[in-house]
Amino acid sequence: MRKKLLTKERTMKLNITEDNECMLCEGRTESIDHLFFECTYSRMCLAEVLQWLGMNIQNTEVNGIGRRMARIAKGKAGRSFTKAALAAVIYYIWKARNEAIWRKRVPRPQVLLEQIQLACKHRCMEIIKKKKNNGNMCWIEQLYR
Repeated sequence: MRKKLLTKERTMKLNITEDNECMLCEGRTESIDHLFFECTYSRMCLAEVLQWLGMNIQNTEVNGIGRRMARIAKGKAGRSFTKAALAAVIYYIWKARNEAIWRKRVPRPQVLLEQIQLACKHRCMEIIKKKKNNGNMCWIEQLYR
């Protein structure tokens, strides 16, 4: 599945584009690992999310970031929430990358944080309401105060 994402590195190999430069940091080759975990822009976005979640994680390498986040999270709901947050980070970085390519603008990491916060809140509140777990709902609501 990883190979199907049309990063600039891949589109250049397929002779679709003429350059492979990351549009978010304008430096390195836009590969999957670079775009989501090595790019200075994506690192700033992840740092914003980790700060919001109250997680002091220094090692944000692609291998194990989800495990490190889950280890810090409290309970099953906390682990699920951090997984949703990490998935949202990846999704919104891809959206920011596409906006940089097609609209020639890069949203600030704080804008992505706001989008990620809303997406996570709506998704998790939906699940918690179905399970009728008020304790978890209170925990998540505290993140938004």
